[in-house]
Amino acid sequence: MKTQLSNGMLIALIINIVYAKGIGVTQGIIARQAGGDMWIITFLSAMICLGFMVITIFIIRRSPKENMMEQAGSMVGKCGEKVVAGLVFLFFVGAFGGVMITVVYHLQDYFLPDAPTILFIIVSIVVGLYGAYAGIEVIARLSMLGVFSIVILNVLILFGSLSYFEIRHFLPIMRNGVMKAFLITEHHNADWAMAIMMVSILLPMVKEQKKWVGSGVRGVVYGALFIVLWPILNVGVLSP
Repeated sequence: MKTQLSNGMLIALIINIVYAKGIGVTQGIIARQAGGDMWIITFLSAMICLGFMVITIFIIRRSPKENMMEQAGSMVGKCGEKVVAGLVFLFFVGAFGGVMITVVYHLQDYFLPDAPTILFIIVSIVVGLYGAYAGIEVIARLSMLGVFSIVILNVLILFGSLSYFEIRHFLPIMRNGVMKAFLITEHHNADWAMAIMMVSILLPMVKEQKKWVGSGVRGVVYGALFIVLWPILNVGVLSP
């Protein structure tokens, strides 16, 4: 039986794949380069990638039973399909490294400071392999639970920060200029690229083709709202 995902699962997967690194290492890099404009850059990056997400979905919809690699095979043959598959593999290997920096940093600093770094890497790989063995449907269901956890975390962070929040920290706006702000989005664009690449692979498994565009848009918008709360609170609470 062919694997089938609901559009709700697709939305949850988009949010989960971006969120962890989007609020972690990425925000630290953006803060160093943009200061108080970090929330604008985070939002701008999401809007840029929203456009690419819609374009990707329209491309897959041309041949809805084939993912990006299979469509490459249909156009240029098996050799082209293997090249695209290899590039996708290398992309996610690099993305895994970036996400691991965030995971290891947070777990080691806040929970197990004395544990060796290799322990976190091994555990993450084992969990990932188990997810691959269990299948994408299991991962998608867990991602829906992950969205619930994200909502709870954001609510707690919001309530804990409001009493220290000051609007004056946001001024002046766009202090680095529009062009520099646009260039700095590259850091968060890389996070959203993971979601776009994932969608290009999983979309043929998602039911109700007519809802694909709407689900992709909602996934990016909801994910952006969950993530942009963090730089807003960072700027509002901590003077840039």
